[in-house]
Amino acid sequence: MGDLALVGQVLHQAVADNAGTASSWEPVSGNGFVNQADRSLGIDEKWYRDWLSTLRGPGVPLMGVIQIALKNGNKDLSPLDDDGLLLTRYLPGQARPVHPVFELRFLSLATYWRYRKMDGFSDEEIKAIEKDAGKLLDRVGTDFVTKTPKHLARELPPFPLDPASSVRIPNAQPGFIKTGDGKLFSDVYFNSINPVEPKK
Repeated sequence: MGDLALVGQVLHQAVADNAGTASSWEPVSGNGFVNQADRSLGIDEKWYRDWLSTLRGPGVPLMGVIQIALKNGNKDLSPLDDDGLLLTRYLPGQARPVHPVFELRFLSLATYWRYRKMDGFSDEEIKAIEKDAGKLLDRVGTDFVTKTPKHLARELPPFPLDPASSVRIPNAQPGFIKTGDGKLFSDVYFNSINPVEPKK
């Protein structure tokens, strides 16, 4: 789940662990995101093995490895000139030279947002959530889960409920991620501090 791959010319993201099942991939809006087509690392490369040997403690699964080469065979991708100095150029209408800017675009991690309550939701709360957020959430056992994965960020706009909704549904926060059934979940707990309540 979360891998990005080109399907034809359209970028898709896996919404669950799978073995290439088409229904487990959804198109991604936007372009230029780092994806599987950008992989070029061979795990037998010496620099990579040397780097791995510097890690201490139990291995942590890697999200990715980026190697930045300041000089390479393609001058268009090098920030240094032939003398090893920072490459700068004058742009039309500018008096000062500017350096090249390279951008790596990463799509933020997407998870299923799972809403829970330690002592379970009351019948009244269940009815309120199903009425006001039923288009976005499915009831799974005693929890409510977003129908599709949602991207995580430190700052997010309000959860897109109908403005007339009487229920406040908080956003999930990065850092509280669990796995299960081949999916990634971000748990959001309702309690006395974070209750299911009408919006103020």
